[in-house]
Amino acid sequence: MSKPLAGQLVVITRPRKQAGATASLLQTLGADVLEAPAVLVRPVKDLSRVDEALRRLADYDWLVFTSVNGVDAAANRMRELNLDITLLQSLRMAAIGPSTAHRMRQLALEPVVVPEEFVAESLAEALKNEDIHGQRVLLLRSDIARSALPDMLRAMDAEVDDIAAYETARPDALPDDAVEALREGRVHWITFTSASTFRNFQALLGADADRVLRSTRLASIGPITSQAMREAGYAPTVEAAEYTIEGLVRAIRDYVT
Repeated sequence: MSKPLAGQLVVITRPRKQAGATASLLQTLGADVLEAPAVLVRPVKDLSRVDEALRRLADYDWLVFTSVNGVDAAANRMRELNLDITLLQSLRMAAIGPSTAHRMRQLALEPVVVPEEFVAESLAEALKNEDIHGQRVLLLRSDIARSALPDMLRAMDAEVDDIAAYETARPDALPDDAVEALREGRVHWITFTSASTFRNFQALLGADADRVLRSTRLASIGPITSQAMREAGYAPTVEAAEYTIEGLVRAIRDYVT
C-alpha cells in the first residue's frame, strides 16, 4: 500500500534544530524532504534584562512562554547563571500551545494554562479567566514577537515585563540543493511555521521568489502566518486547523489525499 505523501517533495523552512520532527512526520507519510532554514534562533546580544528577571523570579506571579524557543532560551540561560531551573516551579505558568507545554514538561515545568487555540489572543483570553488583575507577569520571548499579548494583559491591569530572550535572524542564504529544486520546479510544498519564516524565505529567494511562491503549494501553520503571506500577495494552499506541526502535516496529507 502506497503512503499518502509518496512522490511529494516538501521544503521545510523551520530552524535547523527544529526541522527534524517535521521531517520525520512527513517522511513517515512517504514524502521526500529538503531543509531550507529561513530563520536563525540565537540569544539576544544583551542578556542583562533576562538575567535580572531570572535572578528575581520571586517578584513575579506568572511566567508565560509563547514558543519552544522561549522555554529553551530561559532554561539555557539559567544553566549558564548556575540557577536551578526548579526555581521556575514557584510561578504559575502558561504555554501558548501543546508543543511549548510539552517542552516545559520535559523540564519538569507544568503549565496551568494552555489555550484551546494556539495564538496570543487566545492565550490572553485564557489568562483573563485566571483573574490576573494586579499580577506580575514575565514574558520571555522573541525580539520580534507581536505586541498583542502584552497589550492585552496590560489592559487587564496586569504588570507585564516583556523581555526578549532570543532573537530571530535571517540566514545569509538558503541551502543550494533547496534553491536548485525550487528553481527547477521539483518542489511540491513549502511549509511555513511563522510569519518570519515566510518573510525571510521570500527575501532569500530574491528574484526567484514570485515565480516559486506562485507555482508551489504553500502550507501555513496558522492564521498569523497566513496573514503575513496574504499581505505579501500570496494565499496559502492549506492552513492547519490545529496550529501545530502535526496539524500542518495533517493539512498537507488531507489535501493530497
